[in-house]
Parts: sequence; structure tokens; C-alpha cells
Amino acid sequence: MNDNIALFVLGNLFLKDTDEGRLLPDEARYKHETYGGSFSGIQANEAPIEYLIQSGKDAGKPITDVIYLCPDSCLAPNVPTAQAKAVIPGFSAADDAISTEEFFLERIRNFCAANGCAMPTASPVPFNPLRPADSLDDLVEILGTGAHISIDITGGPRDAVILLALAAQIIKMGAKGTTIGEVLYTNFNEKTIYKQNNSFDLIDLVNAIDAFTDYGRADQLKDFFHGNPYIKEPTKRLCKAMEAFADALALCQVDNIEDKVLRVQQCLDETEEELGGLKEAYKLYTNAIEQIDDDSEVRERSFLEAMDEITSLNPSKDFTGYEGAELARELDKLRKPAMMNRAELLFLSLIPALREKFIPSTADQATLILELIKWCSNHQMVIQALCIYRERIGQCLLEKGYFAPLDAADELDEDKRSDEICDLLLNCSFANRNLF
Repeated sequence: MNDNIALFVLGNLFLKDTDEGRLLPDEARYKHETYGGSFSGIQANEAPIEYLIQSGKDAGKPITDVIYLCPDSCLAPNVPTAQAKAVIPGFSAADDAISTEEFFLERIRNFCAANGCAMPTASPVPFNPLRPADSLDDLVEILGTGAHISIDITGGPRDAVILLALAAQIIKMGAKGTTIGEVLYTNFNEKTIYKQNNSFDLIDLVNAIDAFTDYGRADQLKDFFHGNPYIKEPTKRLCKAMEAFADALALCQVDNIEDKVLRVQQCLDETEEELGGLKEAYKLYTNAIEQIDDDSEVRERSFLEAMDEITSLNPSKDFTGYEGAELARELDKLRKPAMMNRAELLFLSLIPALREKFIPSTADQATLILELIKWCSNHQMVIQALCIYRERIGQCLLEKGYFAPLDAADELDEDKRSDEICDLLLNCSFANRNLF
């Protein structure tokens, strides 16, 4: 199955109350933020779906299906046929009024005819805004496998975007060979169609962090950041440290597992400090740029305070003579190295939670091993917990003074294998019974 699908919630078409009666909203022209073009829209979903149809045709991968969640309100005849005829060339209907669904499909059909595009197959899915989750089963079933699915989040009630986000996650999780294309939102005020993939992908980042803190897996995090050229070095080092720990744990390579735990803890601190500094620097430059022409009394720093701080950070830079747009360009040059994308900003904000759910910092490595055993046993990694216990617990307990040799003259050979040390405990007496 190689379908190219547009998925969305069909939004209601609200007529305007005027002295002449109830009239259709005015038609507007929209452009895609990078593709450009000009796409008309009266009903909310029109412009983004027209864009997907046109861009699919241009790429040689035409949209084959439009699948939409359709509430009962969109099936009611609320658009006067006379008004529909005025904005849809060649349209005719016997009834006095048509539904929002009919109006939308006729507008899309007219766009396809005017631009030499094949009209996609329309597949409505019943949708109850009061029980939105009821539509998920039908939606997943109709999407099938092996499809490329683009999503328009413009139409429908405000919580419809949550349902579409759930649908996207289900698609990624269970539909074999199915991929997510563009996620679109049409800004009415700016008359622009924006990609929202970065926002939707943040859900994957949260899931990846949960996979690490709950199950000791770093593969999802590695896949999330893989190939992203804009990720900062501290984030790369942290991900690499998390991957090394996860791999060692999965393979039960526990000889120096505490070093890998310490490395993750160290990288968490370094990443939070370095990225936090970049974030504050970016805010500082942005603060100054946005106040160049209009100093604000409600900001953390006034324009002059921001510029004083920027000057102290850049002692070799002389800002004398710069003002207005020219000063903004100079400040933007200094700001760019501190810029982070939304995913990395979210990652930074989640580091405290990640640290809280990870193995806690300890005063000594013996205690760290005990905490690691607890962490594994509490996170469904029983085999790893048993392996670390079998290989490392003896030496840890001896180092912490929980056991003392019966013969004080007996000294442990440092070269004894860990299994021999564990067996040695059979001949030791308790010195301290409080383990955790």
C-alpha cells in the first residue's frame, strides 16, 4: 500500500450575521512558510489540504485519500446553495442548502480541476466532540499500513489536536511501513501555513526519556537526535554517556558499571550548566533586540541594562555608532551561537526530572552500586540487578563495613575474583545490618 493520505478533523463553517442575512466568511489567500504558493480558504481546512494536493502532485506523489473526522454538525445543511454557487464555479444542487462537508469537498474538487490534480478519495470517520477517543479505533483501522500520512491540525474543536497527536503516536507505534509527513497549521491572522512537526516530535522526546529512566534504554533517544546537525555538544556527550550505560546494562557488563553511571551524572550537570548558559544568553540578546525601538518597563532588563551586560560579555566588540536595524543585525550575529531548537530546549527543561528518576549521586562507589541494584530492581531489570548483586555486592559490603572477617589477621587478596569474594561472605559475621 503506497497511499499518500491527508488526515484532519473537519471544522465547522460558521456563517456571518449581517444586515443582508447570514453570509459565508470572506475568502482568504494563504501561502506555505517555505513552499510559498497561494491557496484559497473559506472553510478552515481548505488551504492546507489544497497545499498538500498541489505539493504532492509537484513531487510526483499525489494525495490519494483525504481521511477526516466528521462531526454531525458538519453534515447539517447550513450553507445556502445560492452562496455556494457564487464561490464554486459550475456548482449546482437541487436543495436550498448544503452541508459543510459538501461545501468543503466541492471546493477541493474545484481546486483540483483548476490545477490539473486528481481528486482524492474522501473517507469520513464519524466523530463525536464529546467523546473524541471513540473515533480512534475506526481511524487506525482505515489508515492501514504502508501509507504516508500528512496531518492538518487547523480544523475542529480546540482539543482535536490532542486526538490527532494520539493518532500520530499510534501510527508510529503500530502501523508497519507507515510514515508521518508534514503536520500543518494555518494561521488565519498571518495567512500562512506553518509546519508543526517539531512540536509533534517533542512527544517522541518525552517518550525517549521515559524509556531511559523507566527501562534503561537509550535507543529511542539516540534515534531522536540522530543526524540533527543543530544539537549542541553537551547534549551529544550526554546522549553518548546514556547510550554507553544502557548498552553495558543490557549486556550485563558490570565490571565498571559505576563509572558509566558517574559519567551520566556528570554529563547531566555539564549539560544543564552549559545549555542553561546558552539559553540565558539567547534571552539576553533577544531582550535587547526586541527593545531597540521600544524600551519596555515590564521586561526583566531594560534595553540599557541588557546592552551593558552584552558589552561586558563582548569586551572586544564596540557597539558605538550602531542603532536601529543595524544594531539588531549585529546583536543577532552574536545571538546565533546560543540558539537552540525546541527539542533541545525541552530536553534541557527535563534534565531535573531525568536526574530525579535516575540513580542518585552518592558519597562513595560502594553506595552507588547498592543504589544501582535498587534502581534496576525497581525498574523491571531483575536480571541486571541479580547480575550486579552476584558480581559486585560482596566487595561493596566489605568496603562499607557490613561484614568483618572472623579472623582479624586475614587480609583479602585484591586479586580475588568477585565470585570468590561473594563466597567469602559465608565465613563472615555481620558488623552492620542496615543495608539500605
